[in-house]
Amino acid sequence: MDLDSKFKDHLPGLRMRALALAENAVAAEKLIRSVYLHSQRHAPEFLSHPNPRLWLLIAMERLVEPWRSQARSERSLDGLWSRAMEASW
Repeated sequence: MDLDSKFKDHLPGLRMRALALAENAVAAEKLIRSVYLHSQRHAPEFLSHPNPRLWLLIAMERLVEPWRSQARSERSLDGLWSRAMEASW
């Protein structure tokens, strides 16, 4: 089985998980594309893995963590900015 068909077999489950992890549908689709690109870069590992669904879900979790960290950082900076603006009035 080739990479594209193996990935497509797991796409419905990936889509559900991405929607749960991402803040909106656009971000979920970007996450799915990132997982697909990751699976292409690591094709031999993905294709030979005994549980490709698990491999894809772990890749998704690892790829989403930097996005979450960045979002947390941006929210905290937004909060700092808001407090600074309030203090300046």
